[in-house]
Amino acid sequence: MTLEVVSLPLGAYQTNCFVVTAQGSTDAVVIDPGDEAGRITDVLAERGLTLVAILVTHGHLDHTASAAALSWPWPSASRRSRST
Repeated sequence: MTLEVVSLPLGAYQTNCFVVTAQGSTDAVVIDPGDEAGRITDVLAERGLTLVAILVTHGHLDHTASAAALSWPWPSASRRSRST
């Protein structure tokens, strides 16, 4: 399986957000959806992807700011965070 990864530096801190999908799939995972939800949704729409999961590596705002905004258009997307 080949993964396609799009890196998006977002927000004032340019925190890396990743949109990950398996080649040939329309399912996508977003990792660390910091600021700028619109940029993330644009990438998903441009590639015809459906968000199935939102993953955050930790709870800082620059890694989580867009998680709620992404949940509205994709309410069935699973949300997971790393517990510390």
